[in-house]
Amino acid sequence: MLARCALVVAVLLVFSSVAFGQSASDVDPSLLANKLPPNALKRFGSNRLRHTHSVRAVAFSPDGNYLATAGMERYVRIWSVADGDLHNLLADEEGWGFMSLAFSPSSQELAAIDEEGNVVVWDIEKGQLLWRKKNHDGRGTQISFFSDRPWIATSGASGSVVINHSRTGETIQSITSDANVRDGLQFAISPDGSTIAIAAQRDIEIVEVANPTNRRRLKNSHGFSCESLEFTPDGISLLSGGTTRSSQQVQGKRMLVSQAERRLWSVEDETLIREFTIPTADRGRASCRLSPNGGFLVGFGEDAMVVWSTESGEIVKSFEYVSSNASRSRSGLAISPDGTLLAAVDRGSSVLVWNLHTGESKYDANPAHSSRVTDVVFSPDGRLIGSVGGGDIRVWEIDFGKLLSTMVPLGLSPATVHSIDFSNGGSQLIAAGECYTPKRGFGGTISLWETSTGRNLRSKLLPGRCTYVKVDDAQDVVVVGSGMTLRGFGGENREAEPKIDQFTKDLSLSVSGPDISSGRIREAFIGSNGKITFVTEGGNLMRWNNDEDQVHEFKLKALRNLIHSAAISKDGNLLVTSGLFDPAIYVWQVEPEQQLSQFLYADTMGSSVAISPDSAMIAVAPISLTSTSKEFAKNIKVWSQAGEALCELQIGLANASCLAFSPDGSLLVSGHQDGTLTLWQIP
Repeated sequence: MLARCALVVAVLLVFSSVAFGQSASDVDPSLLANKLPPNALKRFGSNRLRHTHSVRAVAFSPDGNYLATAGMERYVRIWSVADGDLHNLLADEEGWGFMSLAFSPSSQELAAIDEEGNVVVWDIEKGQLLWRKKNHDGRGTQISFFSDRPWIATSGASGSVVINHSRTGETIQSITSDANVRDGLQFAISPDGSTIAIAAQRDIEIVEVANPTNRRRLKNSHGFSCESLEFTPDGISLLSGGTTRSSQQVQGKRMLVSQAERRLWSVEDETLIREFTIPTADRGRASCRLSPNGGFLVGFGEDAMVVWSTESGEIVKSFEYVSSNASRSRSGLAISPDGTLLAAVDRGSSVLVWNLHTGESKYDANPAHSSRVTDVVFSPDGRLIGSVGGGDIRVWEIDFGKLLSTMVPLGLSPATVHSIDFSNGGSQLIAAGECYTPKRGFGGTISLWETSTGRNLRSKLLPGRCTYVKVDDAQDVVVVGSGMTLRGFGGENREAEPKIDQFTKDLSLSVSGPDISSGRIREAFIGSNGKITFVTEGGNLMRWNNDEDQVHEFKLKALRNLIHSAAISKDGNLLVTSGLFDPAIYVWQVEPEQQLSQFLYADTMGSSVAISPDSAMIAVAPISLTSTSKEFAKNIKVWSQAGEALCELQIGLANASCLAFSPDGSLLVSGHQDGTLTLWQIP
C-alpha cells in the first residue's frame, strides 16, 4: 500500500509540474509529446497525439500543414500533418480547459475559447500570445474566423455570439439569441461573411451580421436540440446536426431515447432539402462536418465514424474507432483542407488521424496497451518484441515498428498475465498468469500462443499464481514459477510444440522452496550443468540441482527490503537486484556467492533492471521517485558492473516499468507506464 501511495504521489508531482508550470518556456516539449528522445529508434504502440488530460478540440490549418489539439489543460499543441511531430506548444498562463480551436485564413494565428468564456489568440510560429479577452459569462462553446475579413466569432453559455477583430481583440458586434440556451450556442459563418446561422435549441436563426435585428428562423428544425451547423461552400445550403427524443419501452421500462438527426436546408427558402440516413445504433451526439468541397459529410456513430454523400444522403463508408461521449462534439472533429484526412478525439486523451479514402489510421495504427507495460522480452533472433500490459499480450516487429499480433486471454487463458517468453525460435510465445474460475477460484495458468497470428494453441490450469516463465530453447527446457514452486518440462519429454498438458505437480522438475514466506520468483537462469538458479522476492538466491534433486539456498544478506526486480546474466554468473523500498542497485556473483558492488540511482521506490548478454552493461529505470529534483527525472541509466555511469536515456513523460536487452546487446527496449514501448540504441 505504501508503494502504491508513493507511486500516485510521484505521478501527480510529474503531472502537476507539467500542467501548472509558470511559462511554456519552462516546459520541455518532449515531455508533452510522444516525440522520440535522443538515441530512441522506434516507439511501439505510439499514441503520438496523446495529451495528459482529456482532449476537447481539434482543427486543421487552412494550408494543410498543421493540426492543433487542445483540451482540459492550459496548453495547445501544434502538430506537423506530414509526420505527426510536435511543431509548437502554445500556453495560456491564466486559464485552462479549451473547448474549441480555429486557425486564421493565413494559418499564421490560432484562436481558442476556454471553459470560462475567455478568447485567446496566438502567433503560431513565434508561440507568442497576441491577446486575451473574456467574451462570455460561463463556458465558451465555439470559435471561428471569418474567411474574408480579420474577424473572429465566438459563442458561449451566455447565449450570444461575439465578433472581435482578430489582431486587436476589439469588439465589433454582439448578437444575442432569442432562444432558451442550456449548453451554449453553436453557429456557422456564411462563406461571404454576411450572415451567421445560430443553433438556438430546436430552431435555427439566420442573422445578418451588419444588422442583427434582421433575422429569420427555421422553427423546429430538430425535435429536441440543434447541436451543429455548417454552410456548404457555395453558401446556398446549410447542414445541421441535432437530436430528437421519443418515449420508448426499454427493458420493460418507459424511457426517453435520443436519436441523432442530420439535415440539409435551403438558406434562401428555408426548406428541408435532404435528411441523411442514420444507423439504428446511432444514439450519440449528432455533430458532423462537411468536406471542403461539400461532397460528403462525416459524423459520429455509436462505435464508428460514418461518411455520407451529400447528394444522395446515403452512407458511403464507415470505420470503427473508440471514443467517449464527451468527445463527440463538433469541435472534436476536423477534416483537412484537401479532404483526405479526418482528425477526431479518440480514447479521451488522444487524437486519431484517418485517411478518409481508405479508413486507415495515419499516426495511430499501432495502439498502445491500455495501461502500463509489465513485461517485455526479445525473441531469440532479435526480430520481435513481446509485451504485456492492460490485460493483453502483443508481439511487435522491430524492423517495421508495427504490431504483428495481439493475444487477448480468454477462457482458460490468464485473466492477468504476469510473465512471457518466446519459444521455438520465436514462433511461439508462452505466458504465465492467473485467472478466476467459479469452481476453483483464483489460480495459475500457463498458455501457449502462435506469434504470427496470436492464435491460442492451448492453455492449462495450475495450482497457485503463475508469476514467472522462462524458456531455454537450446536445452529444450521451460520453467514456470508459481509462488515459490518451479514447474517445467524438458529433455526427451519436449517436442517441437510444448505439451502444456504435461505441467503437473508430479514432474521431476517440480521443486518447492523451504521458506514459503520468501515470496514469488523474480528471475531464473537455466544452466547447462543441470542447475536452475533463481532469486525470490524475499531476497533468497536458490539453486536446484537436477542430479541431487534438492534446493540450495543463499540469503542475500545485504538487502534490507523485498526485491522489486532482478536480472541474471546470460552465463548465469552475475545477478543484479533492486529493492522495493531500497534506492541501491546490488550486483552479485552467483558462484561463489558474494556481493560485488552497489550503486544508487536517485531516491527511488523500486527500479527495473536488466543485464546485457555480455554482462558488461546494467540498465536501470526507476519505477517511481520520492525526490522531485529534475536531476533524477525518471531517465534510464546504464552502468558498468563496477557502477561506472556509461550513459543516460531521456525517456520523457512516462516512467519505464520494465527493461530488456536484445540478444546481441546493441538494443534496449523499455516498457512504460502509459502503455507504450521504446526501442533504444545504446550510445
